[in-house]
Amino acid sequence: MARGKNGRWSKYRNARDLLTDLEAQREKRLRTRPRTRGKKATKTRALNQLARKIRAAKGALTKARNAISRAAAERKVAKSTAKLKRSAAAKKGWAKRKAARQATAHAVTSHAETSLPGRRMRFLEERDGVAVRVEVAPPDRADRSAIGSYWYAVGVFRDNGSTTLLRRFEDRSIYDGLRQERLPFVTDPSLLLEAIAAGLTDFDDLYIESNWSSAA
Repeated sequence: MARGKNGRWSKYRNARDLLTDLEAQREKRLRTRPRTRGKKATKTRALNQLARKIRAAKGALTKARNAISRAAAERKVAKSTAKLKRSAAAKKGWAKRKAARQATAHAVTSHAETSLPGRRMRFLEERDGVAVRVEVAPPDRADRSAIGSYWYAVGVFRDNGSTTLLRRFEDRSIYDGLRQERLPFVTDPSLLLEAIAAGLTDFDDLYIESNWSSAA
């Protein structure tokens, strides 16, 4: 399974890099200003050839992305099937433990809501089947640490396609002091892949500094 995963991601990265290179070549060609009729014809032929290559590269990129999404969907189905095979007692025990963890987390956050006023962090939230980047203000230090670890896991997934670290965040959530509710981590590889393609995982600082409090 690992070999297949690496193969899919290798094809995705190769297609993405090829498309980037071809588009750069096209932009360079477009900036040229040939003066003679022969050179103009050469430019036109070169641009047409690049256009064909770009279409092929986009097709390869889409095919590679779809292969990754299909593999993620298959893994999700396999996970759901495994959950269905759990005994009723095991499910009940797991639900009780989860409820206890959430109750403890709520109790902790109620005492820690003012521990980091105005300190906001970047977070991914699933809305209508799409991952969007939002701002959260978790008062609990453990939640802030978990968000940092989560973004590191997302970075590993973005670089080599490994979901090992992301699995630690399945069925986990953080408490957002802004909305006064818990938000689950986004761990679906297909959603993360779309977020990566949209640039939602690219930023310099995990924290979002607010200067409004110092304006007085």
